[in-house]
Amino acid sequence: MDIEKLNFKKTISFINVIYLTIGYPPCNEFSKAKFLDKLRRNAFFIVLYSWGVLMTIGTLLRMYLTTSEVFNIWEVLSQIVVGSYFAVAMAKMLDIVKNRNNLAAILQEFERLWPSKVNTVNEKDIVERYMMRNTIWMTRYAYLSISCFLTVNSTPLFIMLIEYLTGGNAKLLLPFSAWFPYDEFNPKIYPFTYIYLFYGSHVGSASSICFDVLFCILLSHLSMHYKLLQEEISASVKNIKTDGSETLEDNMRNEVTLMKCIERHQLLIGIRYKIAYIFTNTIFFNFSCSTFNMCIVGFFFMIQESAGKTKFMIMFATLMSQIFLLCWYGQELLENSYSLSEAAYNCSWYASTQKFRKMILCIMRRSQKAEKLIAMKFWEISLSSFSTLLSASWSYFALLNTIIGELSEKPQGGLLT
Repeated sequence: MDIEKLNFKKTISFINVIYLTIGYPPCNEFSKAKFLDKLRRNAFFIVLYSWGVLMTIGTLLRMYLTTSEVFNIWEVLSQIVVGSYFAVAMAKMLDIVKNRNNLAAILQEFERLWPSKVNTVNEKDIVERYMMRNTIWMTRYAYLSISCFLTVNSTPLFIMLIEYLTGGNAKLLLPFSAWFPYDEFNPKIYPFTYIYLFYGSHVGSASSICFDVLFCILLSHLSMHYKLLQEEISASVKNIKTDGSETLEDNMRNEVTLMKCIERHQLLIGIRYKIAYIFTNTIFFNFSCSTFNMCIVGFFFMIQESAGKTKFMIMFATLMSQIFLLCWYGQELLENSYSLSEAAYNCSWYASTQKFRKMILCIMRRSQKAEKLIAMKFWEISLSSFSTLLSASWSYFALLNTIIGELSEKPQGGLLT
């Protein structure tokens, strides 16, 4: 049976579209060998990545100056959110750049393994429905997240427009604060400053989102292949007769098929290790920062007046959905890799040859150790960690509310409007 509704390139095409907006080449292409070729190929991206780095430095420097000059707790908390977000985004993009050829090798390996033809309706259903569903969800998440960040950064424009139309004194606002060697609210310079912050925010959000969706798509491919491997193991024993009447030719065919399953299993384990090497350390940094950021954004939502709550609600939903998706696909990989042992056990291995039984035992023993992804050997990337992170964020929120929630001064400054 041919796979008609989906092909491999469709599963990553939307990632390459978003990378195109920040000048990064397609993630499934290898880097050029010569330095000058690399420089010409990536000149636009280098400029935009430097833009993102400047945004990170500017937001962190603004936080330092805020604490050393006129201390404003709302400015400090705002700069922690913005500065850590840019720091995480630039770290994610740096990981993608450093491991570009390794990622391209993984993607090309998945392209080689892509099943353009399958033997059963169930396998066809796994490829088309499972991968199509995940690709559609990841595409929607990526574009929706980009839209959310653009909406948040456009909020000051809407506020100024409303104030102007209602006859009020329209105060100049920026999407967030950063350090500038000039007066950013100078009417002649203000439009350029706003554009600088606006597109710089897109560079950060695109870098972060593409890292996340690329990680999730890779795990989707890996989980799909584990599902197909379960079907292949079942197919390797479909000719086994429990009455012991199978021929020598049948036994040899079953053994050869099972040996191919073992080789495929080892290949998938190797790919999992490569994915873990590239992504997990940065995901730990992401989890740590997002836990604190959700706490602060949730606190801002509680103290902000009604008109400004929408911005923080969008920010909180984006931060939480980002962590949730990483944990969800980590959980899927864990469950699909572990269920391989059940598929091996449920086949009629007891009626086959001793060699076959030894090989099936190898698969069972190895697959009983689920393919977990551990963020810097600390957090397991699974739904249990998601609940732990939410619990930690709530604890930090309660602590923050206890310490500064009863301040007599009016909350203003930073992200608050």
